[in-house]
Amino acid sequence: MKIVSVDASQCKDSIELFEMLKKTIGSPEWHGLSTDAFLDTMIWHDVNMLKPPYTIIVLHSNAAPREVRDDALLMKRCIYDDKREYIRRHRTDRQIDFVVE
Repeated sequence: MKIVSVDASQCKDSIELFEMLKKTIGSPEWHGLSTDAFLDTMIWHDVNMLKPPYTIIVLHSNAAPREVRDDALLMKRCIYDDKREYIRRHRTDRQIDFVVE
């Protein structure tokens, strides 16, 4: 399993976090900067350069602005919710983990 990370302490807002995530997973230029956009391309559609299995670790979230930490935690919850739905529909796991430290 590939492990990649982003340093949340370098982000002044959630847009910067999403830009870092987009770059880290090799999203196409047209990729949006919302939780829904990441769910679409990480769970439901296979358009990013980084392919499962992988783990994304958001480092130093406590040193980031609250907005950044809150959005990272929201992304984590949404990924796990969508993974459960993906498993229910397809009987297989996407093997993507999202960790917020």
